[in-house]
Amino acid sequence: MTLQRRKRGFRNRLYSNVKLYLDDMFVARGYYDNIASGEQNFDGTNLSQLFPVQNDEWYPQDSGTTVHVWQGYRKNWVSESGVTYFASGLTAPTLASGVYVDGVFHGRRTPNNTDGISMDFRNGRVILESGVAASSTLEIAYSVKEVWVDTIARDMVTNQVTVIDNTKRIAVSNVPSGQIGNLPMILMDISSQQPTYGLELGGGKVINPSMFLHVVAENRYDKDEIVDALVLRQFKTITMVDLDTAPAQFNYYGDYESTYAAYGTLTSTYRDRYAYIENVSLISNDDIAQEGYYTALLRFDFRLDITEEV
Repeated sequence: MTLQRRKRGFRNRLYSNVKLYLDDMFVARGYYDNIASGEQNFDGTNLSQLFPVQNDEWYPQDSGTTVHVWQGYRKNWVSESGVTYFASGLTAPTLASGVYVDGVFHGRRTPNNTDGISMDFRNGRVILESGVAASSTLEIAYSVKEVWVDTIARDMVTNQVTVIDNTKRIAVSNVPSGQIGNLPMILMDISSQQPTYGLELGGGKVINPSMFLHVVAENRYDKDEIVDALVLRQFKTITMVDLDTAPAQFNYYGDYESTYAAYGTLTSTYRDRYAYIENVSLISNDDIAQEGYYTALLRFDFRLDITEEV
């Protein structure tokens, strides 16, 4: 049986492309932290150290002796390469290329490398095909994105308070292997009302969906920075990527399928239609923390061509 690829509906096309666009935009503006191997923070914590994940869904047999999945302090590692930076003088992010196991470097799995180390960029993890002792010391050089962009479908906000401290690090005693995000974050939600109208003779449809962007941060500074960046998106045009024809960027481990294609490359090679941001509205903007969080709500009003071939 041959599985056929189905055309994505406009919602998933818009979600996916806005995420690509915002991830690229924030990385281009330097919203990431570079972590060198062995780097420590002010209290002596080794930020590059990974921690064993017991009984992970990929390797439920891991019970403490040999561990295949190792988790970093923070998720959402930078995977983008070939980004055009907004300002000069930025130090390029470090793309995780391997891991030190008790001081010995093991590179990522590639066609010419059989070490069997896979990077789960989204979840900030390393997966080893051959597990190592849970008592091993694993360190990695990487960069982490400062802004998490996702859909609101995942119930992540209510989980933050138990796993995030005020330094934006995941608590060591509660290193997750699930769907917990990092703060600050932008959660996207498309309105259920999308006016649709036809073009001139010859066919075609244009839709005006509204996307709500929920900003959640643990301090006012981060919240204001993100709000300002989003407000300035008004009158911008997002070049959409045709994700039905573009090759998969990541495999099921969350590592590169072969090599990562930057957003600019994807839009050039697999260009879809455009999404024009006609208006940006700041609906609410809390300068006083509510339940420990600073929040804001913005609305993007799009003009989107959804013409489909029959």
